[in-house]
Amino acid sequence: MTRKTIVSLLHDFLRTELGEPDEIDATPAYVLRDLFDCRVCAGHIIQVYVKGIMEGITLPDGSIIFDAEKPVSEEELADIMTKVCFPEFRTPKRSDNEIKAPAVEPKEVFFEQAGNLVSGDRNILLVDVRSEREYEEAHLPGAVNAPFLSVIKNPFMFSEKPDIVILLYCNEGYQSKATAQCLMEAGYKNVAFFAWKKRNRYHELYECQNIKE
Repeated sequence: MTRKTIVSLLHDFLRTELGEPDEIDATPAYVLRDLFDCRVCAGHIIQVYVKGIMEGITLPDGSIIFDAEKPVSEEELADIMTKVCFPEFRTPKRSDNEIKAPAVEPKEVFFEQAGNLVSGDRNILLVDVRSEREYEEAHLPGAVNAPFLSVIKNPFMFSEKPDIVILLYCNEGYQSKATAQCLMEAGYKNVAFFAWKKRNRYHELYECQNIKE
């Protein structure tokens, strides 16, 4: 059984069987270099990592990965189950231990608000931080594609003007929030993000059309 399989089962078990709420601050998990390699797993990985149930793997160069495809040994599985059943054995991750959190949290807007903002103000830069493949399959009208990792490597790719208004989105909100935090740390002042999947009354408008421009 791989870490990828374990992490999904664990997160569901924590929520449904133990009734544990999700950690709100996902920032500590952003040290995992391969966090968004599997976008389906990212949310699960964030929760079990931040809760201190499963650890990252430190590479020789000092970077940390989760390595979702790595098989889980019996010894590791026993350690994981101990931490699930006995929270006192966990080592929760906090922002001040892993990554310095930005002084101001980026603003999250609802999907409906995002639609109104973009349609009402053409000076807003709408950015899809998902992969190129996901962008090509479907994206919101007027959005430019700047994958999460490319922005992290070069946060000044959009403009030299720090007051430019940037609205970021991804599927679940994890990548867009991380990108927004990175941009704010780089000096951008007007940054917000939203999750594409958290939509309701605009569902037909954006889902039933071919969203490519």
